[in-house]
Amino acid sequence: MKRGTCVKCSQPTVFAARDGISPGGGGSGWMVASPMGGAVVKQGIDVDTLACAACGYFENYADLGALAGVTGGWTKVEPQS
Repeated sequence: MKRGTCVKCSQPTVFAARDGISPGGGGSGWMVASPMGGAVVKQGIDVDTLACAACGYFENYADLGALAGVTGGWTKVEPQS
């Protein structure tokens, strides 16, 4: 995708935008359903969104420098065998 060709349909129809697709808009926070009802706002990070205009496939990429802030507030997903 980052090279301009869709990884799903192989078309050269990839477009990019900062926070092109993000819940809450503009990367201000992610809304997560709470088990007790309502919603909880998690800290968000800005992402670059790449989308294919031919098939609709999209990918989000976080800035590597912003990932350090994720480790303190997000839940780590443990590898499963």
